[in-house]
Amino acid sequence: MHPTALADAKFAELVEQKTDGRIKIEIYSNGSLYRSEIGCLWALKKGDIAFTRVSGLHFCASVPQSKILMFPNVFKNSDHLKRVLNSEIGENILKSIETADLGMIGLCFYDVGARSFFFKNEVSSIDDIVGKKIRVPFCDIVFDMTKMLGAEPVKIFDPRQTYDAFIEGKIVGTENFISIFGAQKWCGLTPYWVRDHHQHIPDILLASQQNLNQLSESDLKIIKECAKEAQEFEMKKWQNYEFVVEKILMDSGCKLIEFKESDILKIKKIKEEIYEKYAVGYEDVLKKIQQMETEN
Repeated sequence: MHPTALADAKFAELVEQKTDGRIKIEIYSNGSLYRSEIGCLWALKKGDIAFTRVSGLHFCASVPQSKILMFPNVFKNSDHLKRVLNSEIGENILKSIETADLGMIGLCFYDVGARSFFFKNEVSSIDDIVGKKIRVPFCDIVFDMTKMLGAEPVKIFDPRQTYDAFIEGKIVGTENFISIFGAQKWCGLTPYWVRDHHQHIPDILLASQQNLNQLSESDLKIIKECAKEAQEFEMKKWQNYEFVVEKILMDSGCKLIEFKESDILKIKKIKEEIYEKYAVGYEDVLKKIQQMETEN
């Protein structure tokens, strides 16, 4: 089972235990309630569901403080990401979700790994993706980064729609975190894996403000404490899971492609251009994140 699903179950278990059974959370996974994360967010805002977990990408526009999470290569690895999310920076992002008048509260973060590019046909350098149609999520930072690489970004969020776009020939590449591609159907469809780790965007566990407003202060505190415990649980589970998925990809016939040094330099230049455009007003935060790279 995916670490995020295990963590959701752990969160529900902890809440039930610490409220002596007064609060029970029912888990519905694999799109059994709503087909997309956007559908979950709408339901959360209306109070139709109490909790959901979605990609941090959804807040790229609505919560400006969160865009720091979308910057390319801003996190060296999972340990660096964890330090930042557990710091004042992470707490401020969660608080910003609550104060953004979205009808939801950010509870914690889950690590879902670094993002890479996957292609239908073989590529060996950045030059090979120039002019190619590549699926990207609805986030201007990812869109601009892909366009700067010379590709033609196509905005699609839902994995099901992405799969259909491949089948219909509308795209030849996509970017996402690797666990999405552990399934056999994806390995056969996008067998060329460019492991550039261009972004490391966490998932966010959210609560309905409407639902939580009905709770006492003591129960609200318990909910938030349980979420933090679930975050720690998930991040430990993720450490091993990522290696398992990488092995599945390789065993399924995926070909790992590492860009050469000249391509890495081009990507570095693009990263700097993205920072220059999007980090305005967040220069101090970016500097703090960079300083936390080597902290223990």
